[in-house]
Amino acid sequence: MYLDAAKLEDEVRSHLIRFGIDLIDFQVGRNASTTVYRVFIDKLDESPLALADCERITNPLKLFMTSLGAFDDRCVLEVSSPGLDRVLKRDKDFARFKGARVRVKFRDEMSKRTVTGSLFEFSESNLVIDGIENGGGESLEVPRTGLIEVRLVSEV
Repeated sequence: MYLDAAKLEDEVRSHLIRFGIDLIDFQVGRNASTTVYRVFIDKLDESPLALADCERITNPLKLFMTSLGAFDDRCVLEVSSPGLDRVLKRDKDFARFKGARVRVKFRDEMSKRTVTGSLFEFSESNLVIDGIENGGGESLEVPRTGLIEVRLVSEV
């Protein structure tokens, strides 16, 4: 079985581009008998994603992952939208949602922290979160090396 999740994620991302699909997040879960692949997608043109889009790529993606030795009868593939509280990982994501409210989990020198505020700026090395809730509205610079997770905060 194909075990390098990062390489598999890159392969899946490249494959999905052929369908006009952008890979937003890729998760692998394992238990004693099953491997579950969770694939969160969006359209490259940023138009709304429909259930039919998820259905359209599921079987071709299973076949592709099988050809790589990553998928067999002990595997499950779940394909879905990233949702309103989508994960932000790449510069492309940070640029698209600059100014949006985000929840940032990160490690600093002493502990793990979670803050909520607006994604004000980003660079190769840092995110700047403005208007920190429960922090007097101040700004915080978070090193990207310490990031655990960045998610949009649903405004619904």
